[in-house]
Amino acid sequence: MGPQMMHQMMRGMMSGMMGRQGMRMGPGMMMGRRVTDRKLDASEVERILSGMLAWHGNKRLKVGKVADKDDDTVIAEIQTVDGSLVAKLVVNRKTGAMRHSE
Repeated sequence: MGPQMMHQMMRGMMSGMMGRQGMRMGPGMMMGRRVTDRKLDASEVERILSGMLAWHGNKRLKVGKVADKDDDTVIAEIQTVDGSLVAKLVVNRKTGAMRHSE
């Protein structure tokens, strides 16, 4: 599997997990329900991502470096098993929403 294919798979995983962005109703609301503060830390984000990768069954991907950025954000890397960077993700501590880093 090439890097482009892995990147597309990661994009699909993230969009499936986050749902449709258009469903967001307003600050703190998702699909008409208030989003509770999940208070995620780096270790919880790493566990969530590891579970997502296991669920999708791709043995060539692993969670790389996961670190706290600030009070609202955790930065996580998805790598190939040989250490090549596939994706860098920005995770919102409160909602768990993930997006690709610019």
